[in-house]
Amino acid sequence: MLSNEHKKVIEATCDQFIVIPKSLSLWKKYKITFFSFLYSFYPAETLVYSDYRLLEQHIKAFDPDILWLETYTPGLPALKMAKTLSIPLFYRSHNIEHIYANAITESMTEMTLKNRFLRFLISFRLKKFEHCLILNAHTIYDISLDDKKFWQQHYPHKKIVWLPPLLGNRTIIEPSTIAEKPIDFLFVGNLYTKNNILALKWMLHEVMPLVHEKLPNTTVHIIGSNPPEEFLSYLHSFTYIHTCVNVPDVEPFLHQAKIVVNPALKGSGVTIKTIDGLQSNTVWVGTQQAFKGLSSDFYKILHPADTAKEFARQMVRFYNDPEAYPYDEVLQLCKQYFDILPKKILSDLY
Repeated sequence: MLSNEHKKVIEATCDQFIVIPKSLSLWKKYKITFFSFLYSFYPAETLVYSDYRLLEQHIKAFDPDILWLETYTPGLPALKMAKTLSIPLFYRSHNIEHIYANAITESMTEMTLKNRFLRFLISFRLKKFEHCLILNAHTIYDISLDDKKFWQQHYPHKKIVWLPPLLGNRTIIEPSTIAEKPIDFLFVGNLYTKNNILALKWMLHEVMPLVHEKLPNTTVHIIGSNPPEEFLSYLHSFTYIHTCVNVPDVEPFLHQAKIVVNPALKGSGVTIKTIDGLQSNTVWVGTQQAFKGLSSDFYKILHPADTAKEFARQMVRFYNDPEAYPYDEVLQLCKQYFDILPKKILSDLY
């Protein structure tokens, strides 16, 4: 559901902004999804005929030069619209979705009938659908440098450009002294996907006992969305954890934290919470996976911590000696790679 606040932000940016609400009954939604899955490659976002015609009319009236597809889920109507109206399709990929989804299903502990069906969708349908989008797009923009290289190897003739997440209008706040910050360690991310749950369990079971050997009274704040009741109960079983669920804005928490952590073990694309952590001008500790998709320049000044021992060592080191963290270098790289003006993006389009 798009909030009124988000609508205002988008409307301030766009000449025209149209919302088509999902007004389908549950049965109609699943029926359309099922038949789109049989007809096409993957049950991505699908529009009923009346909504599609309405969207087509708006697009015709606007007469755009290009059709921009942000992530794969609206790919089915976007492909049809681009073909029907003879508009070049520009596709921005956020992940190698079939690799990402496959990594998540591999971490599932129970291989139920539902999970087996998910694996079939991923290994056969989703992979083909992604390749279909790449083949039919005029230009591909990728959020990740690593993913860009992956697609470039498969399609060397296609124009594939790196376009990382942007800072936009967010302000980078100068770091305050660590003593003024009330949060010891902070994790930010959704609390329902398998990869985030796996990462948090690894940190809480493998890393934090090592941290508490050196810093016994430190706490962890977990800011996340939509946790299953079972996982929320699990988090509440740790006395040193403070959990805040579905907060409207995570930025104040980022600036109140002594150290932001990203213990990601699986995934693809670029981890948005990594960029949020880096640009918050707060000490940041992450795994190799957390760095995935970023420029190698970040690796030169920040060293990934893939073992529990190394992750804990960095947390303890920067907690005790925050001046050892390269604030200025990180800030400069964030401005260099993520503070891209829309004018610069438009210049790449033509």
